[in-house]
Amino acid sequence: MDSALKLKRVVLGFGLLISQPTIAATFVVDINYDGVNPLTACEQPAGASYYTTPVAARAAINAAGGNTHLMRICPGNYVTATLALTTNRFINLTIQGTTGVAANVILTGSAANVDIIDARRNGITIQDLTITGGRRSIEATNQAGNAGTNLTVSNVISNTAGNDGFRIQAAGVTLNNVTVNNAAQDGIELQAAGATLTNVTVNNATRDGIRIPVGGSNAQLSNITV
Repeated sequence: MDSALKLKRVVLGFGLLISQPTIAATFVVDINYDGVNPLTACEQPAGASYYTTPVAARAAINAAGGNTHLMRICPGNYVTATLALTTNRFINLTIQGTTGVAANVILTGSAANVDIIDARRNGITIQDLTITGGRRSIEATNQAGNAGTNLTVSNVISNTAGNDGFRIQAAGVTLNNVTVNNAAQDGIELQAAGATLTNVTVNNATRDGIRIPVGGSNAQLSNITV
């Protein structure tokens, strides 16, 4: 017998206030950047560096010193392999779209077996973008002691994931203003304790909208529609 809690109702509650750490360095991604002139990118923050793909910016962050960096992604559709956030350079990383409108910035999986964002370090924030295709939009893993704990996902749309929209294996994850559309398995699978979900909508998941197996205890849910 399946011991999972399968959520199929609406829960009313309150929203969340998300705070951000101080940023160390800014990495701007713009599909239209010409590789030379920062003015060809959509914005020019002081001290920023510039890239045409999220994968290139991820490599630069991994080579940089320190952590608590910021990746700002300009409008466009970026076909991408896995963004593997697996070293200490990605602690407290923020990945965000520049417009605040999730539909303006799209990360599209380059293959059906791609987990588009694989978060394996503490304190990562992902916000203001759409993630389409691939195997999973976001996976917060807990493998070999490398845990994506305290992940925050805010104002993010997941479309047509080939498996679960999100799979959460690390503790303390926050999902706020998130929509998951047409996931091939579960919309969201919570495998670790202490998740907080607020203003979350799951549409047309093939299996369960939100699935909480044994181990996904103490989840706090408010304003959920599945």
